[in-house]
Amino acid sequence: MKLERRRIKAVAGRKLACFAAAFSVLLWAFCYGIPHGQSILFGGVAGIVLFLLLWPLTDLRQSAITVGLALLLASPVFYLGVWRNYADARALDGTRGAHTVEVTAYPREGDYYTAIEGARLVGSRQRVTVLVYETGLDLQSGDFLTVDARVSLNAGAFFFSSMDDGSFLTLRVSDMPVHTKPEKIPLRYLPLRVSHYVRQEIIYPLLPGDEGALLASLLTGGTEGMSRGFKNDLSLSGTSHITSVSGLHMAILSGAMIALFGRFWGAVTALPLMVVFGMLTGMDPPVIRSILMLAIVFLAFAANRENDGITTVLTALMLIGIADPCSMVSLSLQLSFAAVAGLLLLSDPIKRTLAVFLPAEWSENRKVDSLLAGFSVSIAATIASLPLTALHFDRVSILSALTNLAVLWLISALMGLGAAMILLWFVLPPISRLIARYMLRPLLKLFILPISFIAELPFSSVEADNRTAMLFLLLWGILLCVGYKIRPRVRLPLFVGMLALTIGVVGLTAWQRTQNLVCTVYGDGMVILEQGRDACILLPGGEAAAYAEDYESRLYEMGDLKADALVFNGTVGQAAAQAFSADTVHLPGNTAQTMGSLSWYTADAQLVLGDLTVSSYGPKNQPYSLLIEWEGHRIFYACGSEAGEDMPDGTADLLILGEVLACAAHQRRALFARVTPAQIVACDAEAGHDFDYLTTANGPTLWLGRNESVTYIYETR
Repeated sequence: MKLERRRIKAVAGRKLACFAAAFSVLLWAFCYGIPHGQSILFGGVAGIVLFLLLWPLTDLRQSAITVGLALLLASPVFYLGVWRNYADARALDGTRGAHTVEVTAYPREGDYYTAIEGARLVGSRQRVTVLVYETGLDLQSGDFLTVDARVSLNAGAFFFSSMDDGSFLTLRVSDMPVHTKPEKIPLRYLPLRVSHYVRQEIIYPLLPGDEGALLASLLTGGTEGMSRGFKNDLSLSGTSHITSVSGLHMAILSGAMIALFGRFWGAVTALPLMVVFGMLTGMDPPVIRSILMLAIVFLAFAANRENDGITTVLTALMLIGIADPCSMVSLSLQLSFAAVAGLLLLSDPIKRTLAVFLPAEWSENRKVDSLLAGFSVSIAATIASLPLTALHFDRVSILSALTNLAVLWLISALMGLGAAMILLWFVLPPISRLIARYMLRPLLKLFILPISFIAELPFSSVEADNRTAMLFLLLWGILLCVGYKIRPRVRLPLFVGMLALTIGVVGLTAWQRTQNLVCTVYGDGMVILEQGRDACILLPGGEAAAYAEDYESRLYEMGDLKADALVFNGTVGQAAAQAFSADTVHLPGNTAQTMGSLSWYTADAQLVLGDLTVSSYGPKNQPYSLLIEWEGHRIFYACGSEAGEDMPDGTADLLILGEVLACAAHQRRALFARVTPAQIVACDAEAGHDFDYLTTANGPTLWLGRNESVTYIYETR
């Protein structure tokens, strides 16, 4: 009887997991089809693929029922939660008028603008992003803004990043908005205000610098207050996830409650605490997922029912999709789901593989077993999230498992001491200061030390377009998951051989990088030059250079913030350079080299970085064109509208055309009269201009869209 009941539960759980997975995939497909105007086509294709995948797992009838029911639920959820808002947004695209917006989050300041997340107080309270070309605005969540703005529909890569928050529109404001405070603070914004107060008035004064910013990120999420150097280290070491409050933080909180009050009352106590904790962080998708998943587990505990990990995660994902359909395109949600799925499916096989290489008596030791389990969990999460990480960030940390093992054990102590410091601040401030100085600061330094050390290693991460490295990562992932099934006589020689081959390939790759110049060109005009351990980043001239914060975010994602030189080209170069703090640019005197029409720079400014030389050419008050020279190779970066008239004659291995020059026929003709390129790259080609210069006489040409990139490698001559 017990076996029959268990079989019925297993079948029911499998049906629920399949239905939740089908619903989530269909909703994701509908959302991704929006910018292409083909949501129905995307959903139909996804439905057919799901049916073909589910058929072998169940049967023909059950697969059809599962996909059909999922389609019936996903369609109205998509229409009501996404499509109607998108249709309203399209109707407002291109209009100009007065709008009243309720601020829903604290603003983010750029170099010369402030980005404000809010909700329009007309109609369906559609969420919008307000861009005010002023800084220093004293705004808080719950305040009201009355603006005269031009409305534009978000497009390109920004479409999905803003859709994640349910926003399709950007309001661009040229005049100062009218700012009013509410008579009473709405209760829904009270947790965010408390979180902001805790950060600004308690944590940062007691723990200045990266230590305080790290503690604040553990308690409230986000990277506010972190230096760019430390954010870069987090990216390279694979520990950026600690800045987003998610399942790890919730598990620590709920585990503490269960340890204090027992299984039943601990679960009952943990749920409201997790909700409050989540509200302090803004209820981001990973937080919602964690709360829902743990709530399902706790309900199973309270009802004394068995729970299945995969079913729990998929059900939580489905509930998130029903509550907030736009969150299905959230990269953070996708990474969190992939990591948790990897943990559930891969951690045990990896642990068994690692255990076969240890002596039998070690496997019975509880401390060794805990250490092995932690390492296996970290590797499993890394393997599962590898495809998404490579696709979106262009770089993969290969030592993230080691880094996480070195630092994650400190999180529970830091969160507990941090909470105690905050609570004691209101009753015994001197004790709170002692906790911060003598307990928290040493632990935070111990936390940061391995992250910074591993980030400095030349092989701590690999670029996603390095096919050899990605192939080795894939092979290692397979070996770690199935290694315990391999015969003992073959297992050890296989792993030793793979390890030796990996070390050889990594060493050869590192040596080759010191011998070559790697030039990566991005469609928005950014160019990264790497020669050995030296790196130089060129940012375009004109108004584009003022978007230093936007470039900084891109560089953070790619792990390239610690460049040896940042070259800002153009009349606004000085302001843009100041937006990057001194820890970003490592030059003698910690100064940024700004090559452009600044009064303290001549037209023939030159930057020397190892064997790499960057020289500027051009008339006064114009963004200069740049000449990059290395070991006999020449690369021209033609940035300004007058480029070509002052450029030196000769051949070039590569000619990079900035957006302005790519659209100006007269200047292009002057340029080609002096320069003969072997290859041409035209930036921002999606603007749709007539590229009349693209002839075979000028070499093969690559048109780069704004969200595309290309890499060239030049060897020593």
